[in-house]
Amino acid sequence: MVLLNQHGRVAEAIGSRVLLVRNGKVITPPWSEGALESITIDIVEELCKTMRMPFECRPIERTELIIADEWRLLER
Repeated sequence: MVLLNQHGRVAEAIGSRVLLVRNGKVITPPWSEGALESITIDIVEELCKTMRMPFECRPIERTELIIADEWRLLER
């Protein structure tokens, strides 16, 4: 289950943070959107830097979850 904040944007999932990939960029909501701080996110961010993969911490609209790259992979 994905939790939304008071503005209807993605905050986090039950017991875990939300990460999505869109156009080759890893995106996660910031703590200011209601997400808890996470060592996992810190590790993923460092891995992205090492792999030269874009990483962005920004508000995520719930509709973005539907059009994330991961869903397109499942449709194949």
